[in-house]
Amino acid sequence: MSEDLEQARRDLEAALGLPEGSIGAARSTPGTVVHPNNEVTYIEVPGEADFDAFFIDIVEAVDPPRATGGSLMAENCALRTPRGDTFIAVTARGDLLGWRDHIATASKARNLRLARILDGEFVLESGDRFALEACEVWFYPLTQPRNPTRKSGSRKA
Repeated sequence: MSEDLEQARRDLEAALGLPEGSIGAARSTPGTVVHPNNEVTYIEVPGEADFDAFFIDIVEAVDPPRATGGSLMAENCALRTPRGDTFIAVTARGDLLGWRDHIATASKARNLRLARILDGEFVLESGDRFALEACEVWFYPLTQPRNPTRKSGSRKA
């Protein structure tokens, strides 16, 4: 990489608050690297749901949103447990308590489980644990535009 591009990469990482070397590096499974201002949660995906549409549904499910600031971002990463249950990773930034409540409320209304990665294990709310190496993890492409379908100022009830 030329020195100018290398410096541009370092400047962008610094501006975004990313660890040095993040841009251009191979992706790690979300939740395996702890970032102080982010929180990764895995949400169970029902059946054969489209991951992008499912994420938008979770974001729009609670009105008004429980978070007062920040964002909720799909990581475009899915994980399948040895039992065959599939989850997608989402990262909350900003109002972590508000986003945690938002995700929990939306998931509970749909009878979906939540999980996190802790110390190399995939840990469900129920306490069930799986070695991360025993789970199938993959990154999926964006299949539809990220722009929510709702019009500005309108939300689902």
